[in-house]
Amino acid sequence: MNKFKEALAYIPNLKNYNTLDIFAREGDWQSFILEEKVKSLEAWEIEKKFIPNLKKNLSNSIIKCKDSISFINSKPTNIKFELVIIDNGLNCYGKNYCEHFDFLHNIKHILTQESYIIFNVVTQPFNYKKNIKWQSRRNSFYNKKDCSKLDIEFMQSFYLDFFNKNGLDVLNSYTLCREYNKNIDYLYYMVMKLNKI
Repeated sequence: MNKFKEALAYIPNLKNYNTLDIFAREGDWQSFILEEKVKSLEAWEIEKKFIPNLKKNLSNSIIKCKDSISFINSKPTNIKFELVIIDNGLNCYGKNYCEHFDFLHNIKHILTQESYIIFNVVTQPFNYKKNIKWQSRRNSFYNKKDCSKLDIEFMQSFYLDFFNKNGLDVLNSYTLCREYNKNIDYLYYMVMKLNKI
């Protein structure tokens, strides 16, 4: 089974959810799977060059060309979703952004009272030793001296505490290995059911 479909299987009653994919790209990696499963789908992508194919691949969805990170951090009050997909880049990208570190603390601003999120966590980055900036950002975010190898138990505990500190209770949490690199389980989906405190 497709790993994204496996992650979605943790979420009951998908047909009832207004859903947002905040890094949709062209919609052909995993967004297209959502369109037939949820009540509605909105897809955001910052790069204009991806928008034409995104519209083709998600013909029944709302497509917006926007800077997801800046928008979420602006603390909007008029837009809420029951399910948010965060297929963020791994490594550093864009305006000095890194993984989901620059906006996840504000994710509650686009969530309903009770909601689900699915996001990537990198446990063992590859091509990492020469990337000093990425190392620095990870060490700072996870508050550790060396983030080259983090076990999934640490990640589960970290994010439970992280969301609690940012106004969200974690009602349920699931992890699923998404990808391997040279037999190393370096990338996971984390699925969380959240409730605003």
